[in-house]
Amino acid sequence: MKKATAILFGASICIGVFGYYSMSSNTAITTTSAPVPEVQTSQPNTIVVKGVIAAKSKTELVGESDVIIHGKVKELLPSAWSNPNGERGQDVRNVIQTDVVVHVGKTFKGEPYAKDIAVRIEKGKVGNTTWVSEGYPDFTPGEEVVLFLCQDHRDVAVPQESYYVLTGMLQGKFAHDPKHPEDKQLHNEKEAIDPTQLADEIATEEEAYKKLPKPAKPQGNI
Repeated sequence: MKKATAILFGASICIGVFGYYSMSSNTAITTTSAPVPEVQTSQPNTIVVKGVIAAKSKTELVGESDVIIHGKVKELLPSAWSNPNGERGQDVRNVIQTDVVVHVGKTFKGEPYAKDIAVRIEKGKVGNTTWVSEGYPDFTPGEEVVLFLCQDHRDVAVPQESYYVLTGMLQGKFAHDPKHPEDKQLHNEKEAIDPTQLADEIATEEEAYKKLPKPAKPQGNI
């Protein structure tokens, strides 16, 4: 099996930038704007994406999210390339994406565009190519989740389509720990939340977010 490694995480206030959140002990930080080359082969091909993303506190997840919901995963739609026609291109950034359909049970912030929403992640399989990304979590039909979501500001965003992306990438998904089914809290990689108390915490976290120092605006000609 051939493996290619590419660092293609989009940078936005919603998604985060390289530098603070380590996902792998042997991660190498590499950035590139070049498209993934076309691989003409009938053999299985795996593209592995590794990197470092900005760690976000619960306060930042709340403040930077447009929508926060508690729901259940319904299904994963067929994966597709990020190009408008869903096929792999030669002169653009190529990403395999999968839309996860989630039924909204409760809304903590914002107004979801429907009761069943799509959450777009950068991983999946198209033909003989599998896209594996450490920056995005896996989803399972029937899984209970709390999701921190925002509009897509990546370079591969499709404004005319209705979907969300995860705030802070994998940090924006909270789910039960399968190793501890008795635990009623939902977890991401480093924090836990109680869905029964989250509604009461939102206002406090939003006020705390307003007090956080914001990045300075660029000065002069850049």
